[in-house]
Amino acid sequence: MLSKIKNEILHGKLRQEISTSPFVKRFFGVFILDVLAKGSMFLFLPLYLKLMSKDEFGTFSYLLFIIMNIAYFIKLGMDTAQAKLYYDYDGADRKKLLFNINLLTFTVFILLYGGLMLSGLDDALFQKIGVEKTVYHASRWFVVLYVFAFIQQIMLQSYLVADNKAGKFQLYNLVKVLAMSIGSLLVLYYVATNKISNRLLVESLSAVLVFTPLTVFFIRQMKPVIDWQLLRKSLQIGLPMLGSVFVGFVYSFVDKYYLQKAHGFGDVAVYSLAIFLTTPVNLIFSSFNLLWFSKFYQEKNAVRNYKQTKKVYLLMLAAFSLLFAGLWVAVVLAVKYRLIDESYQQVAVLLPFIFYYKVLESLSNLYTNFLVQGEQTKLIFRITMIISGVAWLSFAWLIPAYGYVAAAIILFVMELIRTGCLVFFARKIVFGNASALMHKDGGLP
Repeated sequence: MLSKIKNEILHGKLRQEISTSPFVKRFFGVFILDVLAKGSMFLFLPLYLKLMSKDEFGTFSYLLFIIMNIAYFIKLGMDTAQAKLYYDYDGADRKKLLFNINLLTFTVFILLYGGLMLSGLDDALFQKIGVEKTVYHASRWFVVLYVFAFIQQIMLQSYLVADNKAGKFQLYNLVKVLAMSIGSLLVLYYVATNKISNRLLVESLSAVLVFTPLTVFFIRQMKPVIDWQLLRKSLQIGLPMLGSVFVGFVYSFVDKYYLQKAHGFGDVAVYSLAIFLTTPVNLIFSSFNLLWFSKFYQEKNAVRNYKQTKKVYLLMLAAFSLLFAGLWVAVVLAVKYRLIDESYQQVAVLLPFIFYYKVLESLSNLYTNFLVQGEQTKLIFRITMIISGVAWLSFAWLIPAYGYVAAAIILFVMELIRTGCLVFFARKIVFGNASALMHKDGGLP
């Protein structure tokens, strides 16, 4: 009886702590906006599949993966440097930091992409990776605009998260998604030709225009003074993160390259739909990470941070497992009742592997934080380069023979290995530093 009362008191206390926690309240505020933004994409998905042929949907998805990877490369890891260094400066120095990092990112975008277009190498590049010449020529300027929109969004999000204004970013993101979706569907419905380029135009233009007010606000927080020392420090943190960009390139593009080359854009459409259906993983984790990121870097006790991270990892893994069960049943029913065309029924086979690949990829960021905090981004670079190299070889060897099933299994296995490496080195950094500190202080924690 006493133990029962004690448990009720403890559970009541726990519920009260959760309900009154500022972190929890902020999380749900951001999460609700993210659910509305990304959840609405699921509502529009059946319409996209009706208004675009399987090849058009596959080609558009393929182009979007290329655009994302170009943007991730051009930013040179400056979003990570911005978030990491933001807490190291204040006042005028912080304003100079923001100016230098974003000036560098914008300059690289202009020089690199401008050079590609002036030389005509962009045309050759897109043809080399499987985009038809007519499709790229009809979409060329919209691709450029979309790359810029991605970079704009990434750098804005990095700043607003660091400045504890994540809710403001999510509100604008909701407006962006609705504008992109409604605008694209209207254009696809009323204009029967050039569906790929028209959708690229509407989505890229919507993103740029919606985020313009936030961009103006962001620029006002900068002090236009070039500081070479800040630039060098930013590059020292950011450039090693290109290893992660390389991994993103392998995982989000190379598999689709070999898939379209060996089996066509119809199979890319099935594979891309399975990836799209894992959006809830990104939705939940990105909402959480918007708040966890600043909380993590403000906590100076690495051991306490590690214990909290482990609890969060296990809780989110359990929650994602419940989510997967519901999502898989929903996909099977959607195909059965023809909400999704029967030609997409193999999505149910791919979903378990791709879903848990996404879970591992998202949650691995919790342990990457320890390596970034310990300024061990070069270690992240080495791990990601080795794993992604093996993945690339596996894609080239197995996808031509076994198609998207091989691609999905490779994604999961490679990310499982990568996560194990990150956890191992995070533990080594945290507990190695803790042991050294205890020895230095005569055994005091």
